Amino acid sequence: MMKKLLAAAIALTAVLAFSFSDAQSQTKQGKFSYEDKIGVVQIKPGDPIRIGVWFVVAGPDASLGEDS
Repeated sequence: MMKKLLAAAIALTAVLAFSFSDAQSQTKQGKFSYEDKIGVVQIKPGDPIRIGVWFVVAGPDASLGEDS
């Protein structure tokens, strides 16, 4: 019984994987345009993405930045 269940699960996984890859290849690969009321950041291919943070490391609230 377990072998049949395993075989069915593997077959279902293979069918789903191939159907998703086929659907993705059939989508239109045109120019994507998106607008937002607060603005959109455009990053060129190959440009680094820098993420900054601001947190307390000194002063009277320095304990807020320590792991508890």
